[in-house]
Amino acid sequence: MFARLVQDALDLMRFRVRPIGHYQYPLSAVILWLLCLGLASALVADTFTGGMANRLAFFMAVNVVESGLLAWFMAWWLRQSGWQGQESLFGLVVLSHTPQLLEPLLLAVPAPLDSFLAFGLAAWGITILVQALHLTTAMTRGRVIVGMILFMPIAVFALSLMLGAAAHQGWISLPQELTTPETAPTTPAPAEPTPPNHSGVMDS
Repeated sequence: MFARLVQDALDLMRFRVRPIGHYQYPLSAVILWLLCLGLASALVADTFTGGMANRLAFFMAVNVVESGLLAWFMAWWLRQSGWQGQESLFGLVVLSHTPQLLEPLLLAVPAPLDSFLAFGLAAWGITILVQALHLTTAMTRGRVIVGMILFMPIAVFALSLMLGAAAHQGWISLPQELTTPETAPTTPAPAEPTPPNHSGVMDS
């Protein structure tokens, strides 16, 4: 089953999409794929100073929560437009993150080109998911894109909670700019002007 999951992931990267029923996998196979995705993220997360085991656990947890929430939200959202499918979108959502496995290759790419390529990988994954949901649910691409935009605040909120919890438990150490608020430079208050002397007596 895991071999079929890998082949399906490769097909999705080439935008070869099958019916939604094809992307129903045993939970063990999906968890193993999430572990691979978490390892790829942990290898390139040089801003975190925690150990590799902690980083791997954190990024795997992030992938599980994000993929689970996205699959649930998109299923609910698309059903509001008339999609009658009862299949889970979880496996398809997880496989759409497959370009993330290429992120460690960016360690050999100089800056700022690595940032552009990282953005390209993220855009690739989003495009895969939009196209796959469009074809498997027969919903319009516009409907899918609107749903993903609406999901963004949920994803940001969930990630912020997980970052705070992981830092509190000591799993990871956040970059200093995320933990220390910037202090605005202080400027001395302007001196009050001396009132003019109207008494006609010169100051001594």
